[in-house]
Amino acid sequence: MKKKIWIIIIALMAVLALAGYFIIDNKDSSERNILSMISKNREIVDYYCQVNNLKPRVYISVVYGELRSNYNFFDGFDNIRAEYGFNPSAGYGQMRVSTFMWLEENFADGKIITKSRNRDEVIRKIMNDTINIAYTTFYVNLIRKKLQSIDNMPPTIKQLGSFYSLGVDHGRREINKNATTPVGINAEKFYYSNKLIDLYVMN
Repeated sequence: MKKKIWIIIIALMAVLALAGYFIIDNKDSSERNILSMISKNREIVDYYCQVNNLKPRVYISVVYGELRSNYNFFDGFDNIRAEYGFNPSAGYGQMRVSTFMWLEENFADGKIITKSRNRDEVIRKIMNDTINIAYTTFYVNLIRKKLQSIDNMPPTIKQLGSFYSLGVDHGRREINKNATTPVGINAEKFYYSNKLIDLYVMN
């Protein structure tokens, strides 16, 4: 029964996607939507960037890169997809459910990262902007430290964005610091653009 319900939901999502494609999926409206999304929660972003030793513009650029590269109509159904066992990138910072759970399993400190009792709690937390920002700022800082440990050189915005996409939550995989993804490219372009001037000074 559960499987049939999910099939119906997928079919409805596909129909809505086709109907809404020409309305919401063009480049200009997508850009406006993304800028509107990342402009929210300024005080929360500033607070957790300070806690996690990040410059707000760096964090926001990485999130922008992720959204600009991957955000689409189906992201509006992230919580439903997660509830049915899928592994979407969800919430303010578009973190994968599996990465969110990996952070809890390996870095829970009872302060920034806290253990969830079950998957339902994980989904509620990842969809909460404050908690999502706390976890994703922690993760970007973790990426920064891991990349810097390779050659003692601070990573570039492109590298941070690329590994936000590729992930560093795979213990057995060798990290190639030169790996590049569209997320990293978009993050770097945004960091050095004028688009964020009204939100964050160059810091």
